[in-house]
Amino acid sequence: MEAESPEAGGLLAGPHTPLEDRRPRSRVARVLSIVVATVFVAYHGLALLAWNLPHKHAGKTFYQQYAKWTQVARYFRGTGNVQSWAMFAPNPNRTNAFVRVLVIDDKDEVWDMDQDIYGKNRYPYLWYDRMGKINRRIDGKKGYQKAYGAYICREWERAHGVLPKEVRFVRRSSRIPSPWDASVRPGPLGLRYEPWDLPTRQSEQERIRCKAVNHGQLSPALRARAGMEPAPEGHFKPVKHSTWWTKAERKREAEARKEAREARQAAAKSPTSETTEAASATERAPTIPRHGGAAGLRAFQRAAATRDSVDSVKGQAKAPPEPAASARPASVQAVE
Repeated sequence: MEAESPEAGGLLAGPHTPLEDRRPRSRVARVLSIVVATVFVAYHGLALLAWNLPHKHAGKTFYQQYAKWTQVARYFRGTGNVQSWAMFAPNPNRTNAFVRVLVIDDKDEVWDMDQDIYGKNRYPYLWYDRMGKINRRIDGKKGYQKAYGAYICREWERAHGVLPKEVRFVRRSSRIPSPWDASVRPGPLGLRYEPWDLPTRQSEQERIRCKAVNHGQLSPALRARAGMEPAPEGHFKPVKHSTWWTKAERKREAEARKEAREARQAAAKSPTSETTEAASATERAPTIPRHGGAAGLRAFQRAAATRDSVDSVKGQAKAPPEPAASARPASVQAVE
């Protein structure tokens, strides 16, 4: 058995040193923490309950008042807890929506690009077309429709060699009947109704001008790849990317324009000496009366005489005194 070193024995058998106790919190701090946590948990729980309740029919009024008072929508967006029940209860979809994509060519003819799935699939269907999801996604979204319209413009130019005038988006929708509606025709395979037999309504949404939209034209590289002739200058509208550098440059240019404008305004407010003299001469000139007559002529003559006397007085005041005869040069005195 090996003997223990004195250092090890001293470290292990030394006296225990108790740790310093943390300063206990006051009673007010503990109560305040419990109250804040309780209020937060209660608010969050009630917000989740109100958010997940049906927002249609009877629950619509309650949710609107509660959301306005508690700002539940802003709270969920700020905390990232936004939930959508559009595919499930209690707020399922109540309409079938499709977006038609129409092209107006250079001859003002309307062409349906057949981008939606209306009337294509029989319910239930085995294969899902992803184009249907994209078509539903662009419904009512201006940003999506702008990018989608630019894509349609490019494809039309690639296929026909000429750019169309515009692309129009038309929403076609039908209302899903209730389970107690007996006026609809039953669908195949025991479905409640036939989707393509429902009455539809159409409403126009966005119009995209192919010549003006960014990337609505084939770029020079895409035209060369497709074997097309180069387009005239200014045909392609690129996307303007905004970065921290471009923002700083725009700010610098705006400040330079502001300084130049202020300099022009300052120069306009401080006229030159010639302009001042011309203005003073204009002020000194007498005004000829509009109406003739002896009285007007006499008034004009008095004003002219007064002006001449004033000018003579001013000239005498400004003229320097002539030097004395003793101070003149001998040559000048001899000449005199």
